Amino acid sequence: MVFVTLQVIAVMFAIFAWSRVIFRFKDHKMNISALFLWSAVWVGVIVAVLMPETSRTLSLVLGISRPVDVLVYGSIVMLFYMVFRLYILVEGIGHDTPRLVRAIAVLNPRKAKR
Repeated sequence: MVFVTLQVIAVMFAIFAWSRVIFRFKDHKMNISALFLWSAVWVGVIVAVLMPETSRTLSLVLGISRPVDVLVYGSIVMLFYMVFRLYILVEGIGHDTPRLVRAIAVLNPRKAKR
């Protein structure tokens, strides 16, 4: 198999990104479910780049005419999932912030400057 420059760059980037995922997990900045999710994403990218026939096979199984469409649809679904997770996180922070501010205000009572 002859590697095209774009394939080499894509695989190197995916390996670099995957290493960042592993380092963030080792630094306890990422939980195990995020590790598995991002590992699956980057391994999937590597497989799709090195073995493009897998996307052809997947497109035939799913009944999608073009193999690239499988990757695009999968990427869109992944992005929607990540936006949903971020939305839930932001909503949780929005609900927790007033309680935290009240708790700090009770612990540190000071007269307001007028």
